[in-house]
Amino acid sequence: GAFWLLAALCSRVIPDYHTHQMAGLRADTPLLAELVGRTMPQLASHFADLEVPLEILGSQWFLCLYANVLPTASLLRVWDSALAGGGVESLVSAALATLRRHEARLRQTEDIAGVYAVLAEETPAMWNASALVLEMNERVSELEKSDRAWEKMRGEREARRREQLAQAAAGSAVAPAALESMLGRLDEALLRV
Repeated sequence: GAFWLLAALCSRVIPDYHTHQMAGLRADTPLLAELVGRTMPQLASHFADLEVPLEILGSQWFLCLYANVLPTASLLRVWDSALAGGGVESLVSAALATLRRHEARLRQTEDIAGVYAVLAEETPAMWNASALVLEMNERVSELEKSDRAWEKMRGEREARRREQLAQAAAGSAVAPAALESMLGRLDEALLRV
């Protein structure tokens, strides 16, 4: 049971995060930085001035699926959203919601240590899971109205997946279409478990 849940999480929710190249993580964390710049330009500018690497912050949150960041009630709601089909988009929207919720305090920080101190102090206190999910939904709605960032993320992920299929097929006797079909059947089997 637990192994198959982990396998499904790694292949469906955060694909290519826990691989040697970490290609999924390397694609999604710059997107987080871009989205923070679009939705919270003053915070993004402040982080740039302080040399706060949003990619590092995002990777800390995404790799552990917020397990070491949020209190249990909020954590389970983020996981529900991710497992119910939101996937990486849920993780990104949770990051945006968290940063938006603490934006005022974060903009008052004077250095990178202050940013991490505010987040370390505030994120464990985010007990109102419903408020977090509402904020996540508002961030997604805001982005879907303003630009095509979600489509960009989906397109990059699909292009990366097809490239990896082609590379895997290049070294084998299996055609890319057959490999894609096999992986699709594997995904279906993981969903049934």
